Amino acid sequence: LFSGKEPYGNETFFHKLNEGKKPTFPADVANATFEPYRDVITSVCDMCWIINTRMRPDMALVKMIIELVVDCLSF
Repeated sequence: LFSGKEPYGNETFFHKLNEGKKPTFPADVANATFEPYRDVITSVCDMCWIINTRMRPDMALVKMIIELVVDCLSF
């Protein structure tokens, strides 16, 4: 999403998920505008990849967090 690259490079996405491995946030995605929000965005992404679906945030919460980040970027 942020890098425009496929997760895991050449390995298949579902194969990695079946191994219990979550995508990592690409280290090469950085810019002065985005950097202050990296921790928030990576935390949301990590929460969305929790194996136990009942522990994942609902989309209303994810949407609210993303909207807050976007509002902060607008200043």
